Amino acid sequence: MKKKVLIYIDGDEYIRNYFTYNSFDLPEYEVFFYANHKISQKYILQTLKNFKGYIYESSLRTYLRFLQCDMQMIKYIKTSKSFNFRLNRYGRKRQLLLKILNLPIIKNLVDIYIKMRLGENEQVENILLKEKPDIVLVPSQIAGEICLDIIYSCNKLGIKTLFLIDGWDNISSKTVFPIYPSYLAVWGQQSVDHAVEIQNFSRDHVFTIGTPRFESYLSLTGKPENPYDFKYILFTGCSIPFDEISALKALDYSLIKNNIKDIKIIYRPHPWRHPRKCFDYFIREDFKNVILDKQMDQYYYCTKIIGVNYAIQPSLEYYPWLLKNCMFTISPLTTMIIEAAIMNKYVLTLAYDDGYHYTNPLNALKNYEHFIGIEKISAFKFCYNFDDLTNIFLSLLKDIEQNSQPKNVKEEFKYIIEIDNEKYSEKLNKILKKIL
Repeated sequence: MKKKVLIYIDGDEYIRNYFTYNSFDLPEYEVFFYANHKISQKYILQTLKNFKGYIYESSLRTYLRFLQCDMQMIKYIKTSKSFNFRLNRYGRKRQLLLKILNLPIIKNLVDIYIKMRLGENEQVENILLKEKPDIVLVPSQIAGEICLDIIYSCNKLGIKTLFLIDGWDNISSKTVFPIYPSYLAVWGQQSVDHAVEIQNFSRDHVFTIGTPRFESYLSLTGKPENPYDFKYILFTGCSIPFDEISALKALDYSLIKNNIKDIKIIYRPHPWRHPRKCFDYFIREDFKNVILDKQMDQYYYCTKIIGVNYAIQPSLEYYPWLLKNCMFTISPLTTMIIEAAIMNKYVLTLAYDDGYHYTNPLNALKNYEHFIGIEKISAFKFCYNFDDLTNIFLSLLKDIEQNSQPKNVKEEFKYIIEIDNEKYSEKLNKILKKIL
């Protein structure tokens, strides 16, 4: 009789990241799915023969769970410099509120209040009692109201949980688990170390698995599909506030001034961009050599109106060809710097203070735990001062035109993420065998 695996999907991003490449292909197990009722891509879930339904959560429970995560972050703020950086991104009123709530006597009272108001999520517990899974898998970024309810009920009922940590920085920058799952599966050895040192997990309860998002980069087959019929450099934006328009204008002017007419810059804004304090609107007529990426063209002006919306999920299958065919990439500190390097592209890594935002890349480089050591990676060419941007740009362009390419990329990234040709689903199968 097959062991039962319940998989809970908490948001739209996990549908794209895990279903695009069939990451839950687990033939040795009886697999079934539940999902957060807030997901917009219900049409995908409902095509699954083993999709069982949605889990609902009140706005009060959602608020209390995220408050619990924030208070936990402050409690353990000295364990990761990323926590302090995250706290400083909050508004002053919220920072003050959280600090007051974490005062010794007040914190005890707030903890009691949160536990009383949360109680048990009866729907989650009823599902577990009905389905009787041997293990529950949850793609997650740590924080999440229903995710924590699942851990609570599974611990109570003696059911194992495996959280599939979806991002590079999640273990070191979000919070410390208020309630502990049984096991974690993370990107690489760096995240294992963070799980042990920051999250206080036992090392033998943390597995390296990578991320399904990178599977497309490792399995390109067939004739290369170039999205553009000209030579281009790719500029990828970041989600946290940063002045990208000024950088684009400087680069555009550099191409004009140096009479470089056969190369364009493709600007790909981040699909979940947070509001900026500076001028932040890409006006096509302002540029001669910068073009808005044709995939993001569908989303960019929409996001300017509706703001951050995780229902916007650009296809993962477009990224590899976009990166493979570019000359090199320009990017502030985002996961895209790894994705570009995996495709053997140099990255002009923007790491300067833009003069507007606390979250500028220089601050991010100094204050994010997961960025420690990345300056040693040879594929990254760092720009620490805006005034140096065009000179570094032109120098790198000259090197690329002489067929210079990064070397030993997989070896250099091994600590952050182990890159191999084994599918995510195959690794997941191996982990489940060890656990069950």
